Amino acid sequence: MTTKRPQASVLFTAFEPSGDAHAAPMIAHIRKRHPDLEIVAWGGPRMKAAGATLMALTAEDGGMGLGGLARARMLYRERAAMKRWMADRRLLLHVGVDSPSANVRLAPVSKAAGAHYVQFVAPQYWAWAPWRLKKFKRLASEVLCILPFEESWFNKRGMKARFVGHPVVNVPLDQERIAAERAALDLPEGLPRIVILPGSRTAEIRSNMALLSEVHAGLVQRHPGLAAVIVAAKPELVPLIEETLGGALPENVSIVQQDGLQGCLDWADFALCTSGTVSLDLARQKVPMVAVYHLDWLSMTGSKFIIRTEHRLLPNIIATRRIVPEFVPYRGSHEPILEIASEVLGSKERLARMGEALGAVIDLFGSHDPGVEAGEALEAYLTDA
Repeated sequence: MTTKRPQASVLFTAFEPSGDAHAAPMIAHIRKRHPDLEIVAWGGPRMKAAGATLMALTAEDGGMGLGGLARARMLYRERAAMKRWMADRRLLLHVGVDSPSANVRLAPVSKAAGAHYVQFVAPQYWAWAPWRLKKFKRLASEVLCILPFEESWFNKRGMKARFVGHPVVNVPLDQERIAAERAALDLPEGLPRIVILPGSRTAEIRSNMALLSEVHAGLVQRHPGLAAVIVAAKPELVPLIEETLGGALPENVSIVQQDGLQGCLDWADFALCTSGTVSLDLARQKVPMVAVYHLDWLSMTGSKFIIRTEHRLLPNIIATRRIVPEFVPYRGSHEPILEIASEVLGSKERLARMGEALGAVIDLFGSHDPGVEAGEALEAYLTDA
């Protein structure tokens, strides 16, 4: 009597909408090359549409916006479910997509099952907690990096790494579509034109929106006729933004949804933003900016001991110099931010220089195709298996 060989499988895990989007091209690549291979995902609808069997919806909006205890319980529950699923599978490869803090907690499960673990979107150990790399090297076979300098940083420390390009930056801009998007938006009239990007999470809005609003009010006094747009990363954040503004939008200010972001950036002369990936969206469209990330007293104190990089904003980190004025992290009044923002906004020469420097940062990403290159990197583990 012959024993049936367990099903060969590949597992993808993602815990945010961005991870769902990043995983889909990799899944589609593997599905095309290996149509008979079982591909399973803890993730979201895009992963399912790309060809994975969705076991649990863990990458929906706000999935990682849970409080610390709720998030720990969710990860504990899904980790147990993965163990049960692996019991009758021959797991070849586990790909953790984005959310390194969550995915690295799950890596020991697949490692114990004899699978390779690959992380897409590197943990930012170069910015904080570099001592965690030692454990990560034991768990991960490779890290697929989306920032140009990360491959060298990990390689120098004995970690196999590959720069595959950035899922946002390495998508060519469609100028016709952007022009049509801008035309369809109800944007306020006036000059100069600024876009305000207060963050994508509830906590970020609560921490930063009031401060950015004070800077905006100061800019209106110094630059009469100024028009502004606030970009809401998710529809459910609109009421919170309005609440933070006192229940009513200031004069000549409107709110636009995230799907109108590129049209807004095409319209804008300048941006007030929180730190994060959105700074690369701005750089890609050469929009000058000032960046802020406001913290409470305890977090601000802790950040002084944890963050190791000279610069904190991605364009500055990539350029290895301060292109963009950054208040990251920051705790204090709006006045220092207002002074710098007003200086930049009032100088056409400074705006032009910053726009050119941001364009040079984007050039460093080259002409990579993240979905294809990441898929090719993953395929090597399937061929070996």
